[in-house]
Amino acid sequence: MYVKLYFKNYGELPIYVSDGEYVKLLKGCLPLKSTAELWKEEYYFETPIEYNGKETLKVKPGDVAYWAPGKAFCVFYGFSQPYSPVAIVGEVLGPLYYLRELPEEKIEVELDELYEDDSIVSFLRNKGFKSAKRNWMGDESIVVNVNVKPLTDILPERVGFDVYVEDYGYIIESDSLLSYENSLLSLKTRKVFKNAVEKLSISGEVREKIRVDINEDYYICLSAFANNLEEVHRLLEAMARLYIQILDFLEVLS
Repeated sequence: MYVKLYFKNYGELPIYVSDGEYVKLLKGCLPLKSTAELWKEEYYFETPIEYNGKETLKVKPGDVAYWAPGKAFCVFYGFSQPYSPVAIVGEVLGPLYYLRELPEEKIEVELDELYEDDSIVSFLRNKGFKSAKRNWMGDESIVVNVNVKPLTDILPERVGFDVYVEDYGYIIESDSLLSYENSLLSLKTRKVFKNAVEKLSISGEVREKIRVDINEDYYICLSAFANNLEEVHRLLEAMARLYIQILDFLEVLS
């Protein structure tokens, strides 16, 4: 089930809830208004739901989970881990860096089911991607998750993207890799990432369209331009593989 988590004064966070038993319980209490609280790299809020799901102590960026002690709906957007065991029930759609920009430690939220009637979203879902429309701070995009086999157990299995629809084509931007500063280190990092793009084992035509870029919030990301939706499909798959390779490189450096 697709739902949207609305952060007051900011915008929508589309989420895909994959746990069927939790979906049945969640449907009965939507729409749901609450106050989300920040803990490390996690926003959570209380719900009326009592659920006994399969629990784990480990989550990955983008996981959405249920925390039984607080009957809480939890959104993990970084590498922090849960306070105690949680049941993973779904995933955030699209880039996660937006949540790092929220200044409040407490914020009013509303959770509701998400209904889509968009041909581009339908196309992407038919290609096997989880996708939805999003409006964040007045900027509209289509968010997409691409699943990739992780290279290590701490790397994510999902890579989130924004697809911006224009009259002349489609602009694709990945989730952030690093925050950007106008420094020698940042310039060196971008060069290393560009070298990684050149070594990616994909067709030259696709590779030439992928750039190491800076988004409007000054994060280093991958970007590309597509003329049509079939090209969007090919680029999303290639960019997701490259994104995971770059994260693996950063892990080696650390």
